[in-house]
Amino acid sequence: STFYVENWLLAANSVDYLAADNPASPVQHFWTLSVEEQFYLVIPLLLLAAVVVARLTRGNRRALIASVLVCVTAGSFAYNVWLTSTAAPIAYFSTFTRAWEFGAGALLAFVTSPTNSRVSKFIAWPGLAMIVTACFVFSSTTPFPGYAAALPVLGTAAVILGRDNSGLFSVNRLGSWRPIAFLGAISYSLYLWHWPLIVLLPFATGEDLTRSQKIGIIVTAMVLAYVSTRFIETPMRFSPRLLGGSRRPRTVAAWSVVGMLLVSGMAFTGLRVNDVHQAAQAQQSAHIIAEKPHCLGAAEMAPSRTPCVDPKLAGVLVPSPDTAAADTGNRTACWAGSGEATFRFCTLGPKTGYTKRLFAIGDSHSNALLGAYEVIAAAHHWRIDVAGHNGCYWTDAIQFKPVDAYITACQAWKVNVNQYLAAQPPYDAILVTNATGRSQVLTNGTSQQATIVAGLHAEWRSQIARGVPVIAISDNPVMRPDIVDCVAKYELAAATNCASPRATALSNFNGLAAAVKLTPGSTYLDLTNFFCTPEVCEPVIGHVVVYRDIDHITATYSRTLGPFLGAAIAKHLRW
Repeated sequence: STFYVENWLLAANSVDYLAADNPASPVQHFWTLSVEEQFYLVIPLLLLAAVVVARLTRGNRRALIASVLVCVTAGSFAYNVWLTSTAAPIAYFSTFTRAWEFGAGALLAFVTSPTNSRVSKFIAWPGLAMIVTACFVFSSTTPFPGYAAALPVLGTAAVILGRDNSGLFSVNRLGSWRPIAFLGAISYSLYLWHWPLIVLLPFATGEDLTRSQKIGIIVTAMVLAYVSTRFIETPMRFSPRLLGGSRRPRTVAAWSVVGMLLVSGMAFTGLRVNDVHQAAQAQQSAHIIAEKPHCLGAAEMAPSRTPCVDPKLAGVLVPSPDTAAADTGNRTACWAGSGEATFRFCTLGPKTGYTKRLFAIGDSHSNALLGAYEVIAAAHHWRIDVAGHNGCYWTDAIQFKPVDAYITACQAWKVNVNQYLAAQPPYDAILVTNATGRSQVLTNGTSQQATIVAGLHAEWRSQIARGVPVIAISDNPVMRPDIVDCVAKYELAAATNCASPRATALSNFNGLAAAVKLTPGSTYLDLTNFFCTPEVCEPVIGHVVVYRDIDHITATYSRTLGPFLGAAIAKHLRW
């Protein structure tokens, strides 16, 4: 946010389903300021280039500058329409799809405002109506920015162009009404203040915002905006001794850089302290896990050990709740990102001399089991090859993605997977799992669920025909959206205070069980009882934090699950 690149971070996160459930940042709203500053950085260079060209060619400088602005605005609008149709989440945050909105304002400088007050009103009031219409007609389903953004942008341009200073019913008179004028005067500060309050208050209380708290946030934000505008921003902007009129641009730039470095320095220091803390917590967790306590993690849910109590674990909670989000066992060697078609796999256990050779494939929920697979490979002397893809799993169906290029990459990756399997000697078994609730596919006249099941069945049978059994592993339950914060607040007591009803946590459909019923030669391993009691699904089990986000398990819990998953695989395959 300090360096005005927040919009690009949000654009990347918007199409990465591993980051889709990230908690909101208190400065997330700075993305609009990032777009502004990037535009203000580039457009003067373009205008300067236009002036230089005009001098060299002895052309009309005003006409050439206008031509540059028209080209930039038209090009940005066309790109905005195209990208909104192919990658809407990126289009929403991209500077290149938003530049035309600023360009439209810049072009107003080349248009003469009508002098007739009646003509002005004819332009201004319809423009205001366009803005109001956008407020009430647009929804979360509106493709945006796209063509839709033209409604409020052109409406705003019409209000500016149609400004007039006379008449009882002029737009200017409406704008001079004291409450509206007051909001206009503090609008920039109000924008800066409102969002941190919205994010931080529920984080501090641990509860959703109530109606009275929302009203309180509005009032508080207005007070803070007035105070900061009146006593900080205005004096700083116009003080000759600080950044005001008598200061040279270099001095203003120097002070701006100093301020940015100060803020980023504080942020870096905080991040560094957090890194050191996380490293210490990870070391402590590793020490506890190495001792192999009798009731750690999934062991507490094993039927043969219930109830399971280990005095050594009294007061212990691993990993630390504030580091759980980083407790992932995934590796780049066996992982492909959203836009990648490259097939990669990593090998767990012995590369030679193994007794069985397995292949585990799926999306991030499959790779979340890497910790379990490591334990299984070591205990059974099996070789397990693991391949994963962000939001893409082994199915014949075309999976839905927010970006068309990601759909293409996912399809190509699955082709590469099949080519690899066809070229290999048959594996002893293939392990599959995929995310529940995110497994959306593009349908063609059939239901979503039927398409999901048919897609799994089509891929599995190609390997089953070679004598390779397919083991479908049930996905973990989906927890409440604030599960990470809830566990951080209640720690060991989160097992009850943050639990989700079993029916709710298991309500989504991913097709694995149904595909097994349809496909002879496949087996379904249901691990639900290692996550849930008959009534609830728990986020803390056996002194282990189970989830690092709403639906991905921690590497620590995955490792504790390994002995039981390995035993289930061996039992079902009669090894």
